[in-house]
Amino acid sequence: MASMEEATNVRMSAREKFYSCNTLVCLLQGLKGYRTTVELRNEAEVFGTIASVDGFMNVTVEGATFTDPSGQRARFDAFFVHGRQIRYVQIPDEVSPLSVIQQQLSVHQSGGRGGRREEADQVRRSRKTKKAEAYTRETVQAMNRPAPS
Repeated sequence: MASMEEATNVRMSAREKFYSCNTLVCLLQGLKGYRTTVELRNEAEVFGTIASVDGFMNVTVEGATFTDPSGQRARFDAFFVHGRQIRYVQIPDEVSPLSVIQQQLSVHQSGGRGGRREEADQVRRSRKTKKAEAYTRETVQAMNRPAPS
């Protein structure tokens, strides 16, 4: 049986990569290795270390403490949360969302491996992909602007 780390090194499909680059899933992927709370739609919570996040926001939490809506707790070595069940993910104070997003986008744009950037530049991008990339750049620029006082 493969370890959790080996299982997280699976290649992403084109659709997963698109969602990851063009939504805030990249922020959640950047939280890998941090201890945080994932709040679920049914009022339950999972607290633990983010082990993996795929492009569809499915999360695996290691060393998890699951708290059900009535307040009862249970411990799990690993806990899988389907992306559609997530309501909120609490971002730890020591994490800068902007720097995590920029770092994750640079990893995705380079293909995650050295030397593949040239191949990615030669591939024709659709109008939809170009529009999504422009929207992501605008979002990052808006986050860089100082807040009005």
